[in-house]
Amino acid sequence: MKNIIMLALVGLSSLAFAKVETLSVDPTTAKVTWVARKLGSSHNGTVVLKSGEVNMDQDKLTGGKLVIDMTTITILDIPAKDEDNGKLKTHLESKDFFAVKENKEAMLVLKKVDHTTPLKATVSGDLTIKGKTHPVTFMVDLIKTTEAVTAKGLIVVDRTKYDIKYNSADFFNLPVDRIIKNEFDISFEVTAKKKTDVVPDVKKNSTKK
Repeated sequence: MKNIIMLALVGLSSLAFAKVETLSVDPTTAKVTWVARKLGSSHNGTVVLKSGEVNMDQDKLTGGKLVIDMTTITILDIPAKDEDNGKLKTHLESKDFFAVKENKEAMLVLKKVDHTTPLKATVSGDLTIKGKTHPVTFMVDLIKTTEAVTAKGLIVVDRTKYDIKYNSADFFNLPVDRIIKNEFDISFEVTAKKKTDVVPDVKKNSTKK
């Protein structure tokens, strides 16, 4: 009987000390890409991750936040020196699309994570673009080590929910070849690492007596 009680106490003690860890995302290694489509063609490019963090409970992803720097939009399918590259970039930054001057950041907040397997999960959260926030649900694949976790995923976004209606068939009567699809893709791959404690420089902080 005593052994059973002791085991129960040990189990409760372990639960009491279990805590959610916050891991920092390394923006320099993060990859965030986008793809937008129209009939017979598409454009694709990148944006830079400004900051991010994920929450881990033991070995399970439970939440997090990613902040995207919208001023870093690039186009990859048109050569950088091509005049059309600059024109498209300027148009994407305009109020027809992302109104970057007024909305320099986009944000994804992970609110609920359902693990279908240890390395795959369904994530629900809030995506904020152009100052408007709407719920999104998507799948992520996870790669875990003792010190870090890498998450890969793809989010299909309905741009019209974020007041991006330019050449949408839902709002404009246009020739088929000018219609831009409402949905565009955001793909991401981010790695978050455990935060390391900074050890103070004793010599630097010491004073002469």
